[in-house]
Amino acid sequence: MDIDKKIKDKLSEKESIPEGILEKVNDAFNEIRNGEEINRNKKIKSKINKKIVASFIGVCLILSFSIGPKVLASIEELLKDRGIQKAKSNGYVQEMLDNEVKDNGISIKVNEIIPDKNKIGISFTLNFDDADKLNDVSGLRFGFNIKDNNDRVILGKDEEGMYSPYFTGVEWNIDLVNAESGEIECDLIITDTKSIIEDIKSISLEIVDIALYKNNSDSIEKINGNWNYELDLYDGVTNVESIGYVLEEENENIKFDSMVSSATNTIVKMDINIEALKVDENIVNKMILTDENESNIYKFTNGNMENIDGGVRIAFMYDLTTFDDLDKVKIIIRDINGEDIKISLRKDN
Repeated sequence: MDIDKKIKDKLSEKESIPEGILEKVNDAFNEIRNGEEINRNKKIKSKINKKIVASFIGVCLILSFSIGPKVLASIEELLKDRGIQKAKSNGYVQEMLDNEVKDNGISIKVNEIIPDKNKIGISFTLNFDDADKLNDVSGLRFGFNIKDNNDRVILGKDEEGMYSPYFTGVEWNIDLVNAESGEIECDLIITDTKSIIEDIKSISLEIVDIALYKNNSDSIEKINGNWNYELDLYDGVTNVESIGYVLEEENENIKFDSMVSSATNTIVKMDINIEALKVDENIVNKMILTDENESNIYKFTNGNMENIDGGVRIAFMYDLTTFDDLDKVKIIIRDINGEDIKISLRKDN
C-alpha cells in the first residue's frame, strides 16, 4: 500500500545512480512484474511477490541512491492496473462532474469511471477539512456497499468487514502525495471472472465509513458518515468491440472454452488435465500469456479455479486489452519438469 510514494520519498535523498545498477533495478522490476502468488482462498487473486519487493527495497535503501525518471516510471507502472491505464490512455473513460458529497468534515468526489464488462475502475478525490487528521496516515480503506441496477449486492460491508457474494475481487490504489493539504486520491478497481457484472448498466455506491491507517496496519481512526452516489457506467463511453481468440491447433489435454480481450483485460477460460500435462495445482504461477514473439508478458491480475474430474477449470484474467490489438498470442504453461507447453491462438475473424 502506497509503496510508490515511500520509495520516491526514501530514494530521492542522494545523487545519481550508476548505469549498471540502473539496469539491475529495471531487471528486478521485470522479475517482480512476472512474479505472482496464489491466494489460498476459494478465489484466486494476484499478488506482487512480497519477498522480492522487500528485498529490492532493502537493497535500494542500503545503497541510498536516487531513482531516476526511468525507474520511477517502472514503479508507477508496476503499482497501477495496466488494463485500466491502457483504456484511459485510449479515451475509454467517463469523466464525472458535480457529484461531490460532504459529511463529517470530508468531501468525496467521483472523478471518473472506466467501466468494462468484467472490470470497473472508479477514481475518487477526498478532501479533509481538518488536514491534521492525515498526519502519519499511510493508508485508507472505505467501508462501502455497491449494488447494481438489479439491486444485487456486488460488494458489501457487514460487522465482520467487506464481503462479496459473487467472489468479485477488489483492489485499491491510494495516493497520499497531497495529504498535508488534506487531499487524498483513491482508485477502486472491481474485477470479475464469473460474468457477474457484465450486464450491469449502473451502480449505487454507499460509503459508510473511512478507516485511516498508520504503517498500513494500525488503525488511527474510523470516520463514519454517508457518502452516496448513483453512477451510470456507460453514459458517454465509446463502445469498444471485444476481440475473441481461437486455438490454432487442438491439444487433447486442454478443453478450450474461450479467450476474450475487452477494453481493460483479457479472460482465458479452459479445462486443463493437469496430470497429463504434468502441471501441479499451482498452475497460476506456471501459466503466462504473451504475444506471438514472446517479447511481452501480460500480467495475471485475478482469477478463479475449481477442481473438476481429470483436472481443473480456470478463468484467469490478464492485463492484455483490446487496445493492444494482437493478431496472435501464446499461452505458455511450464510443467513440473521445467518444460514449456506452448499453445498458439489467433484472432477470431
